[in-house]
Amino acid sequence: RRIQQKLSIGEYPGKVPFGYKNINTEKRDRHGDAITSVVVDQERAAYVRRAYELRLEGLSSRSIARILNEEGATSNTKHRRPLTSSSVDTMLKNKFYIGIMTLKGIEYPHKYEHIISDATFYAVQDINGEKSHNKAQTERKKTYAHSNLARCAKCGGAMSSYEKKGHIL
Repeated sequence: RRIQQKLSIGEYPGKVPFGYKNINTEKRDRHGDAITSVVVDQERAAYVRRAYELRLEGLSSRSIARILNEEGATSNTKHRRPLTSSSVDTMLKNKFYIGIMTLKGIEYPHKYEHIISDATFYAVQDINGEKSHNKAQTERKKTYAHSNLARCAKCGGAMSSYEKKGHIL
């Protein structure tokens, strides 16, 4: 019930994502829980904004992670590790930066400062949703006469032609 109450008033019940920081206070609420406040970590928020800008330029998560690490970005964990491509990918998909926190698949508005504008966030989501088609691979694929017509009687798999030493078998 306490978590639901926190969510209903716009407070995040756990560790906040990269770009924000939890600050523990010595005060306690009427339930005996330590009162924590969430503020924007200005240093890491700049890296979040930079990651979104780089993604809008068309760079991959791996490239963005490499660039941010070269610029000095570290994780917001105890051991301050370099950012990984998966952490950058998670960052680029996280709605927390535009004011929406997600917990167990349900979205709630939060009361903290937004780091990214809605327009920037959804522009990046459009880029993430596009499927890259590698034309070099599709052009290399050869088509043969009677492709996919014959099937194996045992397994039902399609029989295909292939080329060996210039002969089509």
